[in-house]
Amino acid sequence: MSGRAVRIAAFVAVAVAAHLLAVWAVPRAIMQRVISGVVAEAGDGVLRPPPVDAGARRVVLPNPDLLYALCAYDVSAAPLRVRAEPGVPGYWSIALYASDTDTWFVLNDRGAAGRPVDLVVARAGASPGALPGGATRVDSPSARGLLLMRVHLEGGAAQREAAEAARRSLRCEPIQGAAGRRPASREGPARTGPPQGGPARALAFSRRASAARSAGTSPASSRRRSRS
Repeated sequence: MSGRAVRIAAFVAVAVAAHLLAVWAVPRAIMQRVISGVVAEAGDGVLRPPPVDAGARRVVLPNPDLLYALCAYDVSAAPLRVRAEPGVPGYWSIALYASDTDTWFVLNDRGAAGRPVDLVVARAGASPGALPGGATRVDSPSARGLLLMRVHLEGGAAQREAAEAARRSLRCEPIQGAAGRRPASREGPARTGPPQGGPARALAFSRRASAARSAGTSPASSRRRSRS
C-alpha cells in the first residue's frame, strides 16, 4: 500500500471514530448539562419555570401556550415515585428522557383518561419491592434522566389557574427504604404514547426564563394545541 493510501485510510478511520464518538457523547453531554441545571435550582424537587413571554427568546422555539415542570431523577439507589393530578380538560403530557436524550416514556391526557398519574420509575432490571397501591412501574434504560411535564394554557383566568394547579400537582419523590438493585421482571408499559422531542429546552427554561406574568396581563393563546 502506498503512502498516500495509508494517509487516506488513516484519515477515514479518524473521521469515523470522531463521528461515532460525537454521536455517543454529544447527547449525553447535553442531558448532563440539563440535569445539572435542574438539580442546581430544584434539588430533588420539581422545577417550575415561569411562563414563556417575550423575554424568553433565547429558548429554541419557545411555546407561550404551555406551562412546564421538570424533575431530574437518579434511580441507581432507589426508585422514584411520580404523582400528579392534572384534572384539566385540555392537553397535558409527562415525558421521561434517558441520559442520551431518548424519550422512553410518554403519558398524556388521552392515555390517562382522567385518572391521576402514579408511576414508579425504576432502573431496568432492578426491583422497587412492593409497588404502592395503584402505581404502575416503568423501567428507565439509564440510571439518570429527566422528566418534563407540559400543560396547555387556554381560555380565561380560571382556565389558566387550573393549568397552573395541574403542574403544581406534580410530585417526584424517591421511595425511601426501597432496594433498587435486586433482579426482577419488568412490569408496566415501556411506552404509552408517541415520543415528544426537546429536552434541551429545559435548561433554558430553568436558567433564563423571565419573571412570571401576572394573571391579568398574560397574552391570550393564539394557536391551537398539537397532539402529535
